[in-house]
Amino acid sequence: MKKVLFFTTVLFVGLLNAQDDTNDKLTIEKGMWNLSSNFSVGFNNTESATLGTTTDNDFFTLSVSPAAGYAIRNNVLIGLGLGYSYQKSDSTFENAVLEIRESEFSGTTFSIYPFIRRYFGLSKNFALFIQGEGRYGRATNEQQVSDGTIRTIETASDNLFFGVRPGLTVFVSKNFALETSFGALGYNWSEVNRDDTDEKTTSNGFSFDLSSTELILGLSYYF
Repeated sequence: MKKVLFFTTVLFVGLLNAQDDTNDKLTIEKGMWNLSSNFSVGFNNTESATLGTTTDNDFFTLSVSPAAGYAIRNNVLIGLGLGYSYQKSDSTFENAVLEIRESEFSGTTFSIYPFIRRYFGLSKNFALFIQGEGRYGRATNEQQVSDGTIRTIETASDNLFFGVRPGLTVFVSKNFALETSFGALGYNWSEVNRDDTDEKTTSNGFSFDLSSTELILGLSYYF
């Protein structure tokens, strides 16, 4: 919900700015540099009771993604980004006969993504953009389950994405801009390896995603 509110605010401010002189459009000039970063952290707890079974879940997520770009011509930027994310969850299940099952999950993901971005100025402070990118990610996860015995399951996955993302840029000062990209259209490939069974699962396909997981918010510095 917070992401949707932020996106709506950015879009509203941009549309207000778009009422300015249509001859005075935002231009990212050749030779400009761009430094940006997306950062998020979240905590969540959920409790439920169904058919005599109670469940208690605690979640924690952290992600950061810095990037740098250079304008090779007016309104065309090429760059490179890095990503890191961490997830942790603890779950407890208890049924009517007081049988307790606990599960603990943690995972990290590292990624790298070269990109090219084309801006379309709508006013002196507001622009739409289309970003094409290729992204590689490496994720490692560990899940520990306790239900009388303790079992540990480790998985590792490689992920590739090639596609495009639309987005918005709104300058709030001479050098600083709020930016958001929403949705993704492209090709995804992944391979997951599970150590306890030596099981390997591969999947691939094209997708168009407008879910909140594909809503990326950040702050950029242009100079």
